[in-house]
Amino acid sequence: MVWQIALPLLLTLSAAIAAPDWTARQLKRNFPPLSANQSVLPPGWSGSPECFAQCGFDSGTSSFLLGASFTDPVGMTIESCVEFCDQEGYIMAGLFGAECHCANIFNPDTCFESDFGFCTIGGPAEDGGAQPCPGDSRESCGNGSPVATPQLLNIFFKDFCRALWQGGAQFTSGPWRLIYFYKYGFPMSEFSDLILISDTVGARALQHNAVDLHPGLPRGNLTIEACVNACNASGFKLAGVEFADECYCGNELLHNSQPISSCAPIAPNANAMPCKGDPDNFCGGPGLLYLYSLPETGLTPLIPFDSIFDGYCPSCSQFGIHT
Repeated sequence: MVWQIALPLLLTLSAAIAAPDWTARQLKRNFPPLSANQSVLPPGWSGSPECFAQCGFDSGTSSFLLGASFTDPVGMTIESCVEFCDQEGYIMAGLFGAECHCANIFNPDTCFESDFGFCTIGGPAEDGGAQPCPGDSRESCGNGSPVATPQLLNIFFKDFCRALWQGGAQFTSGPWRLIYFYKYGFPMSEFSDLILISDTVGARALQHNAVDLHPGLPRGNLTIEACVNACNASGFKLAGVEFADECYCGNELLHNSQPISSCAPIAPNANAMPCKGDPDNFCGGPGLLYLYSLPETGLTPLIPFDSIFDGYCPSCSQFGIHT
């Protein structure tokens, strides 16, 4: 598909434009090559990682991978990192020296470059050489040294196509976070790998229509803020916007609802529609639910629930590849 072809080309182009020529000096050094992976990974995870360099690896909102993390300076391995991220509900796991970082998308508000093969070239940490994992010296854990040029992440994927944010929805509304796009209602045969959800009047992903709440949310002026506030006022922790002017609430996803899992972009194929009350943002589309959640629902958001991310990257709601 076009997206499957375009993503590697984009990453290759990014590397060609932005990356200095470290390869020649690396290969002159007598450091043993490292394996990108020798671990048995959980089901669904690719055993073929990608090597990335971030322009600057800082904590908080500027971190390349926004999600749960842990540090293990003695026992860190590829397997332990990927298992941790998988259990936490993420689709990416990045090895950064003794650190493991998880994410559901690359941070769309920072910069990065694809450094194909660099995570298997050993060398001095200060020169950007890949470093062996503390718990398995055969494998590469990237390079997390603060003096490295460049710093490297050896990243594993459960869904590579979802890594780059394509826009189309705001990430946050107060403490609420976007979980992802849920597609249902009609088949899209040109994208056979879409996970479709049956959504009829009697089989919706979220049970309660906000117009029926007390007080109800009238139609005609929908915003994401209005939807999540109405659901919150009625004690619900999940809220979904759909078809530009519809809001649904609940505390669990029904009817085996699943997110889109495809290399197909959200727009224009999914027909996302501007919110009736906020034309600068999108509120789902025909059979397309944007799902938002409060903490403690068991769902993992695209952007962490930490309050420092409230209102994060408002420009990222616009369609386009954000890098």
